[in-house]
Amino acid sequence: MLGFLRSTVDKSGELAKLGGRASPGSVELEAAQRLIINNSDLDVFLNSVTDPAWLVLLYQDRRLDLPRSHGERWAARMAAIRLSGSHRQEVTDWLVAIARERPSNPARCAAIVDVLLGMGGPGFEEALVIAAHHPRDEIIHRHFMRALEGVDPSDPIVESCADTFLNSLVPEDQSAESPVDLGGNPISRDLIALLRMLSDGADAQNAKHRIHLLLHKLERMPSWYGAFSPFPLGKDHR
Repeated sequence: MLGFLRSTVDKSGELAKLGGRASPGSVELEAAQRLIINNSDLDVFLNSVTDPAWLVLLYQDRRLDLPRSHGERWAARMAAIRLSGSHRQEVTDWLVAIARERPSNPARCAAIVDVLLGMGGPGFEEALVIAAHHPRDEIIHRHFMRALEGVDPSDPIVESCADTFLNSLVPEDQSAESPVDLGGNPISRDLIALLRMLSDGADAQNAKHRIHLLLHKLERMPSWYGAFSPFPLGKDHR
């Protein structure tokens, strides 16, 4: 038992030492391949890496495959967020690059969006670009609504989110004879909260732009949509 514990500690030390190497290449990757034999080893290693180049190498080595369906864990998440503190541009560039590989896959995009939002700052705008491919995806919606908690409603990022996610009200098939059914859908609740932020944050500087944004979205909706809308405009709301 003591021998097993000792070997585990020794291996963790080797992983940490290797993870601390900067500008890793093929030699370092081969060493990592020998040491990382399970998910626990990978987690220990990722907790110690100090250079985002490791993320690139491990992703190319299929050690950091993105989720294929919602709910799956992405091993790179915490390391990417941590490394963004000192290597923001490198981490952002990597995330954007891998998002472009398969932009039509919502689970992959959701995992990347989650990291970009966790990074904060400019990562928000990059996440919106990726999210634009999936304005109806519930998980991506939830990531953004959590990120908007505590944000001043007058912040321009609220307008950017509305510009992206109000597209979910527009049917993908413009010739469809029935509206998008959002009644009771979690996305519907998110959109109501987003519209409320858009309204609450309107001021002398941004009100005109926000009104134009809403009018633009309404113009794209089929004429029959109002009769079924989850956001009915009764006389008390006009």
